[in-house]
Amino acid sequence: MARQPKLRKKKVGKATCWFTKAGGDTDLGNIEDVPFLEARKRFNEHSKSIAELDKDSKGKGLTA
Repeated sequence: MARQPKLRKKKVGKATCWFTKAGGDTDLGNIEDVPFLEARKRFNEHSKSIAELDKDSKGKGLTA
């Protein structure tokens, strides 16, 4: 079973960004520009879009 996606901080050079590995490495904005509540909102929208893509996947169907 896969891990639950998490919202994290990632340091890139001198900048620090909101980041998640769900659905591939995804940058959700710079910490200085995007407050936590907005980053969490973006993260939830991203997680929902990934879940919708997985719903249409052939791997979720029944096999015989």
